[in-house]
Amino acid sequence: MMNNIRLLVLGLGLVVTLGAGPSWTAPGVPTTPPANLVFEGCWDRNPAGPVFRDIYRDTLGRHWMCAPCQTTTNTSTQCSFISDFTLSLGWWSM
Repeated sequence: MMNNIRLLVLGLGLVVTLGAGPSWTAPGVPTTPPANLVFEGCWDRNPAGPVFRDIYRDTLGRHWMCAPCQTTTNTSTQCSFISDFTLSLGWWSM
């Protein structure tokens, strides 16, 4: 019984510690898009939507997912990095 209580306390301690930590970002993943983005088209994970998103490319060839298709007005605040692998799993609408 005492071992079960110790295990429960240890488990709760780990959950609280890991849950309260800072959010993790993979090394090398850009967090802020550069100013000179070029529109690539509209993309979504599913062929029927629900919301196709604007995809832009920077000068280094990295892709950025922005606001719903044709509604992006400020790429510096409305865009986030998206990997080429993720883009390969979705659908494009030009």
